[in-house]
Amino acid sequence: MLRTERAESPSTGTVTMVLVDDRTYEIHPEARDFSLHLQARGRSPHTRRNYLPQVGRYLNWCSTRGTDWRTAALGDLAWYKLSLEQTPVRDTQQLPTGKTANAHLSTVCEFLRFSAAQGYIPQEVAERLVEPRLLHHAPRGYQRGEHGEHSTIRARILKAPEIEEAPATLTA
Repeated sequence: MLRTERAESPSTGTVTMVLVDDRTYEIHPEARDFSLHLQARGRSPHTRRNYLPQVGRYLNWCSTRGTDWRTAALGDLAWYKLSLEQTPVRDTQQLPTGKTANAHLSTVCEFLRFSAAQGYIPQEVAERLVEPRLLHHAPRGYQRGEHGEHSTIRARILKAPEIEEAPATLTA
């Protein structure tokens, strides 16, 4: 199983988050590169501290199921999404909200897209995560192109429903 650890470079003193195997203490190389990528893009330390455990949860889930994370099918990712939605949050023992599950899925999708761009996984794995959708209502000023070639967007396939509670109403 992988767990998140704080790592400091002995030469530069730079701090980054890494995933390590809890038995061998080997660093997961792709997750380390992802963390460094986030750092190079100027993502905040708070973001990196939140992303790595989410990536670790996905990698641990794949390992537990015997699924190779590098070739996970869309069905496997759908099972992972369901697992996220049905696993209570450790502190509160309540099920996560749709927003929480979607934030987690966004992190995993970003990790998989990064891995595909680096050649760690086949490009098809990352391409499965989005599908073209017709843009029905374009924002003001959006240019669809001369022949409507920009009328489609690439939307995520896996998304948990986000149910917002109605605002409380005032009584008489």
